[in-house]
Amino acid sequence: MKRMEKAGDGAAEEGVQIALELIEAVKKLQGVHGIHLMAVGWEEIVPRIVREAGLAPKEARKTEVKTAEAVLNS
Repeated sequence: MKRMEKAGDGAAEEGVQIALELIEAVKKLQGVHGIHLMAVGWEEIVPRIVREAGLAPKEARKTEVKTAEAVLNS
């Protein structure tokens, strides 16, 4: 909460950075094989988070993330 309050007008970007940090921490946990990412009311941010967190398989990153962005932007 303190980080978000401190961010002021940059709160949305700070939220993305927090999400990326949490994903990185969860990826390091033994037995974790995936995450459920929900961006309620801000669905268009999901492709960026997936891309920057390295969640998509390498061969799918370019095509699937672009497809998701196209669907969300239509």
